[in-house]
Amino acid sequence: MSAGVGRLPAIQAYTNALMDDLEDDDPNNPSASKSIASVMLESILSTYNSVSEELSSASYKAMNDLVRLTKSDNGLCWYVPTSYFRAISIGLNSWALWSISEAAAFKQIPDAIQNLKSTWQEQML
Repeated sequence: MSAGVGRLPAIQAYTNALMDDLEDDDPNNPSASKSIASVMLESILSTYNSVSEELSSASYKAMNDLVRLTKSDNGLCWYVPTSYFRAISIGLNSWALWSISEAAAFKQIPDAIQNLKSTWQEQML
């Protein structure tokens, strides 16, 4: 059991659960939702100076995964798209836009991710 003040204990608990979940994932088949969460959590925890090396590494990998998961004709995809994959998720693209914009308020987001935002936004028009 741990105690804390404000939202930090909940954010740390969610981060720990995400890290446990990421250990079981196939690195060749990343999940967009977990990638967004990793980037978001690392940005938020950076304000508390509470970023573990494990989370920092997961966030870096997640940013690379978001690039892999974004296609010009689909925007952000839930999983690595195949040649026959044509579904566009407006919900996923809008959540990614919002999350990365919020994360940018806490920490500088790399240009590679900032550049993806326009592709995600195009899918919502």
